[in-house]
Amino acid sequence: LDEKTCVPLPVTAAFLHNRVPDLNALSSEAIVQALTNFGHLDQKTGMLLQDPTKSDWRDVLSHACGNGKNGIEGVSKHGRGNDTGNRSDCLQNQPLGPGKSPLAKALHRAWAFHE
Repeated sequence: LDEKTCVPLPVTAAFLHNRVPDLNALSSEAIVQALTNFGHLDQKTGMLLQDPTKSDWRDVLSHACGNGKNGIEGVSKHGRGNDTGNRSDCLQNQPLGPGKSPLAKALHRAWAFHE
């Protein structure tokens, strides 16, 4: 184990925006907010509290991104306002399936888990 380069990292909007292709800054902020609201990220440090290979983060984001009242308040299809969008608004059509998700790979990296 490389203890210098394989260390846990905070999940911030900037971290996701830089690591997940085609994920814009507003969606990155909404994802961080949802993960925090549902207990997956520490509110102060942004560190993952649950192993993303074993947690229900996919369900959380599918649910939160599908309804602005369930974790991502005020995020619309344009990333602002109070109307609700659909699942693709926050996730920007990101695949969530195992082995196909750049978002999953980013969360694995933040947890310091490499396949």
